[in-house]
Amino acid sequence: MKKLMLLSSIFLVSLGAVVWVTGEFLKPVHGQGTPSNADIVGSYAFNLVGSGGEQVQFSVPGTLSQSVPLNVVPNGTFGAICDSPTNPCFQVDFANPTPQLNLPIATPQSIAGHFVADGAGNITSGSGFLFSQGLQTTDGMTYTVHDRSCNFTLTGTYSITGAASTLTVNPVGPCIPPGTSATFNLLTGNVERKDGVEFGVMYLSPPIANPGTFSTFLNGSFFKQ
Repeated sequence: MKKLMLLSSIFLVSLGAVVWVTGEFLKPVHGQGTPSNADIVGSYAFNLVGSGGEQVQFSVPGTLSQSVPLNVVPNGTFGAICDSPTNPCFQVDFANPTPQLNLPIATPQSIAGHFVADGAGNITSGSGFLFSQGLQTTDGMTYTVHDRSCNFTLTGTYSITGAASTLTVNPVGPCIPPGTSATFNLLTGNVERKDGVEFGVMYLSPPIANPGTFSTFLNGSFFKQ
Protein backbone atom coordinates (compact mmCIF):
# COMPACT_ATOMS: atom_id res chain seq x y z
CA MET A 1 0.00 0.00 0.00
CA LYS A 2 2.78 2.44 0.96
CA LYS A 3 4.57 1.67 -2.29
CA LEU A 4 1.40 2.34 -4.24
CA MET A 5 0.85 5.68 -2.45
CA LEU A 6 4.50 6.67 -3.14
CA LEU A 7 4.13 5.90 -6.84
CA SER A 8 0.87 7.85 -6.95
CA SER A 9 2.51 10.85 -5.30
CA ILE A 10 5.42 10.79 -7.77
CA PHE A 11 2.97 10.60 -10.66
CA LEU A 12 0.92 13.53 -9.39
CA VAL A 13 4.02 15.68 -8.83
CA SER A 14 5.31 14.87 -12.31
CA LEU A 15 1.93 15.60 -13.85
CA GLY A 16 1.75 18.90 -12.01
CA ALA A 17 5.20 19.88 -13.25
CA VAL A 18 4.24 19.07 -16.83
CA VAL A 19 1.03 21.08 -16.53
CA TRP A 20 2.93 24.07 -15.04
CA VAL A 21 5.65 24.03 -17.70
CA THR A 22 3.06 23.66 -20.46
CA GLY A 23 1.05 26.54 -19.04
CA GLU A 24 4.11 28.77 -18.85
CA PHE A 25 4.97 27.93 -22.44
CA LEU A 26 1.50 28.41 -23.87
CA LYS A 27 0.11 31.31 -21.91
CA PRO A 28 -0.40 34.50 -23.98
CA VAL A 29 2.65 36.71 -23.51
CA HIS A 30 5.12 38.62 -25.73
CA GLY A 31 6.09 37.14 -29.02
CA GLN A 32 3.04 35.19 -30.09
CA GLY A 33 1.67 36.01 -33.52
CA THR A 34 2.72 39.12 -35.45
CA PRO A 35 5.21 41.37 -33.57
CA SER A 36 3.76 44.62 -32.32
CA ASN A 37 4.88 47.77 -30.53
CA ALA A 38 4.42 45.95 -27.23
CA ASP A 39 7.32 43.67 -28.16
CA ILE A 40 9.79 46.60 -28.04
CA VAL A 41 9.84 47.67 -24.41
CA GLY A 42 12.59 48.62 -21.97
CA SER A 43 16.17 49.73 -22.53
CA TYR A 44 18.11 48.79 -25.68
CA ALA A 45 21.76 49.40 -26.55
CA PHE A 46 22.67 50.08 -30.17
CA ASN A 47 25.77 50.47 -32.30
CA LEU A 48 25.92 52.00 -35.80
CA VAL A 49 28.74 52.49 -38.30
CA GLY A 50 28.80 54.19 -41.69
CA SER A 51 29.86 57.36 -43.43
CA GLY A 52 28.72 60.81 -44.42
CA GLY A 53 29.83 63.18 -47.13
CA GLU A 54 31.06 66.70 -47.64
CA GLN A 55 32.83 68.81 -50.25
CA VAL A 56 36.37 70.10 -49.97
CA GLN A 57 37.28 73.17 -52.00
CA PHE A 58 40.79 73.83 -53.19
CA SER A 59 42.42 76.43 -55.43
CA VAL A 60 44.38 75.63 -58.61
CA PRO A 61 47.16 78.21 -58.97
CA GLY A 62 48.96 78.47 -62.30
CA THR A 63 45.81 78.01 -64.39
CA LEU A 64 45.89 79.90 -67.69
CA SER A 65 43.15 82.39 -68.51
CA GLN A 66 40.58 80.72 -70.75
CA SER A 67 39.87 83.94 -72.68
CA VAL A 68 43.44 85.23 -73.34
CA PRO A 69 46.08 82.69 -72.24
CA LEU A 70 48.95 84.70 -73.77
CA ASN A 71 49.42 88.47 -73.99
CA VAL A 72 51.60 90.22 -76.61
CA VAL A 73 53.98 92.57 -74.79
CA PRO A 74 56.95 94.78 -75.82
CA ASN A 75 60.33 93.19 -76.18
CA GLY A 76 62.26 93.29 -72.94
CA THR A 77 59.20 92.95 -70.67
CA PHE A 78 60.19 91.08 -67.49
CA GLY A 79 59.01 87.48 -67.54
CA ALA A 80 58.05 87.57 -71.21
CA ILE A 81 58.88 84.85 -73.73
CA CYS A 82 60.81 86.31 -76.69
CA ASP A 83 62.07 84.66 -79.86
CA SER A 84 64.32 87.54 -80.92
CA PRO A 85 65.76 90.77 -79.51
CA THR A 86 63.46 92.92 -81.65
CA ASN A 87 60.13 91.11 -82.15
CA PRO A 88 57.24 91.50 -79.71
CA CYS A 89 57.16 88.94 -76.89
CA PHE A 90 54.54 86.79 -75.24
CA GLN A 91 53.60 86.76 -71.56
CA VAL A 92 51.51 84.08 -69.89
CA ASP A 93 48.17 85.37 -68.59
CA PHE A 94 47.02 83.47 -65.51
CA ALA A 95 43.39 83.23 -64.46
CA ASN A 96 42.35 85.80 -61.90
CA PRO A 97 40.83 85.02 -59.49
CA THR A 98 42.42 81.59 -59.07
CA PRO A 99 39.89 78.84 -59.96
CA GLN A 100 38.35 76.86 -57.13
CA LEU A 101 37.51 73.18 -57.49
CA ASN A 102 35.09 71.14 -55.36
CA LEU A 103 35.82 67.50 -54.55
CA PRO A 104 33.26 65.23 -52.83
CA ILE A 105 34.73 63.06 -50.06
CA ALA A 106 33.32 60.42 -47.70
CA THR A 107 33.64 61.10 -43.97
CA PRO A 108 33.71 58.47 -41.18
CA GLN A 109 30.78 58.23 -38.76
CA SER A 110 29.81 55.85 -35.98
CA ILE A 111 27.30 55.99 -33.13
CA ALA A 112 26.89 54.06 -29.89
CA GLY A 113 24.17 54.59 -27.30
CA HIS A 114 20.91 53.39 -25.85
CA PHE A 115 17.19 54.16 -26.03
CA VAL A 116 14.20 53.40 -23.82
CA ALA A 117 10.94 52.20 -25.42
CA ASP A 118 7.60 52.32 -23.60
CA GLY A 119 5.91 49.44 -25.45
CA ALA A 120 3.41 51.81 -27.06
CA GLY A 121 5.44 53.26 -29.94
CA ASN A 122 7.38 55.95 -28.09
CA ILE A 123 11.10 56.36 -27.42
CA THR A 124 10.91 58.20 -24.13
CA SER A 125 14.63 58.81 -23.63
CA GLY A 126 18.09 57.84 -24.75
CA SER A 127 21.64 59.06 -25.13
CA GLY A 128 24.86 58.23 -26.90
CA PHE A 129 28.07 59.37 -28.56
CA LEU A 130 28.50 60.37 -32.19
CA PHE A 131 31.96 60.04 -33.75
CA SER A 132 32.36 62.23 -36.83
CA GLN A 133 35.39 63.77 -38.54
CA GLY A 134 36.00 65.82 -41.67
CA LEU A 135 38.54 68.14 -43.30
CA GLN A 136 39.07 71.85 -42.82
CA THR A 137 41.31 74.46 -44.43
CA THR A 138 42.10 78.14 -44.09
CA ASP A 139 43.84 78.71 -47.44
CA GLY A 140 42.31 76.15 -49.83
CA MET A 141 45.69 74.41 -50.08
CA THR A 142 46.47 72.71 -46.76
CA TYR A 143 43.85 70.56 -45.04
CA THR A 144 43.73 69.18 -41.50
CA VAL A 145 41.38 66.71 -39.81
CA HIS A 146 38.55 68.40 -37.93
CA ASP A 147 36.79 66.45 -35.17
CA ARG A 148 33.02 66.99 -34.96
CA SER A 149 32.18 64.33 -32.35
CA CYS A 150 29.81 64.93 -29.44
CA ASN A 151 27.46 63.38 -26.90
CA PHE A 152 23.74 63.56 -27.58
CA THR A 153 20.31 62.76 -26.17
CA LEU A 154 17.35 61.44 -28.11
CA THR A 155 13.61 60.83 -28.17
CA GLY A 156 11.48 59.41 -30.95
CA THR A 157 8.85 56.93 -32.06
CA TYR A 158 8.73 53.42 -33.48
CA SER A 159 6.31 51.17 -35.31
CA ILE A 160 6.61 47.38 -35.24
CA THR A 161 4.59 45.83 -38.06
CA GLY A 162 6.70 42.90 -39.19
CA ALA A 163 8.63 43.57 -42.40
CA ALA A 164 7.86 47.33 -42.35
CA SER A 165 9.10 48.05 -38.81
CA THR A 166 10.71 51.48 -38.34
CA LEU A 167 12.37 53.57 -35.66
CA THR A 168 12.52 57.38 -35.94
CA VAL A 169 14.88 59.24 -33.62
CA ASN A 170 15.31 62.96 -32.95
CA PRO A 171 18.85 63.46 -31.60
CA VAL A 172 19.97 66.65 -29.87
CA GLY A 173 23.64 67.52 -29.43
CA PRO A 174 26.19 70.31 -30.03
CA CYS A 175 27.49 68.66 -33.23
CA ILE A 176 24.05 67.79 -34.63
CA PRO A 177 22.07 70.36 -36.68
CA PRO A 178 18.88 71.44 -34.88
CA GLY A 179 15.77 69.62 -36.04
CA THR A 180 17.65 66.55 -37.27
CA SER A 181 15.46 63.45 -37.58
CA ALA A 182 16.50 60.02 -38.86
CA THR A 183 14.38 56.96 -39.66
CA PHE A 184 15.78 53.43 -39.46
CA ASN A 185 14.32 50.21 -40.79
CA LEU A 186 14.28 47.48 -38.15
CA LEU A 187 14.83 43.79 -38.79
CA THR A 188 13.88 42.21 -35.49
CA GLY A 189 15.27 38.93 -34.26
CA ASN A 190 13.21 36.13 -32.73
CA VAL A 191 10.59 37.46 -30.35
CA GLU A 192 11.08 35.90 -26.92
CA ARG A 193 7.93 34.73 -25.21
CA LYS A 194 8.53 36.67 -22.02
CA ASP A 195 10.82 39.55 -22.97
CA GLY A 196 9.68 40.62 -26.44
CA VAL A 197 12.26 41.58 -29.07
CA GLU A 198 15.75 41.11 -27.64
CA PHE A 199 17.92 41.93 -30.65
CA GLY A 200 17.83 43.02 -34.27
CA VAL A 201 19.44 44.90 -37.14
CA MET A 202 18.78 48.54 -37.98
CA TYR A 203 19.75 50.65 -40.99
CA LEU A 204 19.13 54.23 -42.10
CA SER A 205 16.40 54.36 -44.74
CA PRO A 206 16.44 56.35 -46.86
CA PRO A 207 20.04 57.60 -46.59
CA ILE A 208 20.32 61.29 -45.78
CA ALA A 209 21.22 63.23 -48.94
CA ASN A 210 24.13 65.68 -48.81
CA PRO A 211 23.95 67.88 -51.94
CA GLY A 212 27.00 67.60 -54.18
CA THR A 213 28.59 64.75 -52.26
CA PHE A 214 28.03 61.31 -50.75
CA SER A 215 24.89 60.57 -48.73
CA THR A 216 24.97 59.67 -45.05
CA PHE A 217 24.30 56.00 -44.33
CA LEU A 218 24.45 54.08 -41.05
CA ASN A 219 23.72 50.48 -40.16
CA GLY A 220 24.22 48.28 -37.13
CA SER A 221 22.46 46.33 -34.43
CA PHE A 222 20.48 46.75 -31.23
CA PHE A 223 19.91 44.45 -28.26
CA LYS A 224 18.02 44.51 -25.00
CA GLN A 225 19.96 45.52 -21.92
